[in-house]
Amino acid sequence: MAPSEVLVLLRPVVTILSVLVLSFGLAQLRDAQGDRVGTATEQRISWVRTVDGWEPSSVLTISPPPPGPPAVHPALVAILLIGLSLFALLALPPAVQSTRKY
Repeated sequence: MAPSEVLVLLRPVVTILSVLVLSFGLAQLRDAQGDRVGTATEQRISWVRTVDGWEPSSVLTISPPPPGPPAVHPALVAILLIGLSLFALLALPPAVQSTRKY
């Protein structure tokens, strides 16, 4: 295989890996939460603003969220996308064969 052919084959792989790394980074940033001084978890807030006005926080009840389907890990989705992309790149021939030399 000529070096130019290797570069042509590696270009889609590098693109896919770049998208994988960027999507993983964005997913991590979305889930990141910074610590703030003086948040509600550190200090007990005795009054809360509601639709009916200011009420003591002891009046409010927090119900747990309803059970839902288990979350799919982003790495699993990325691996499936890489596998599907590589299968499409290797299994399907290009529509037009280029005879031009780079």
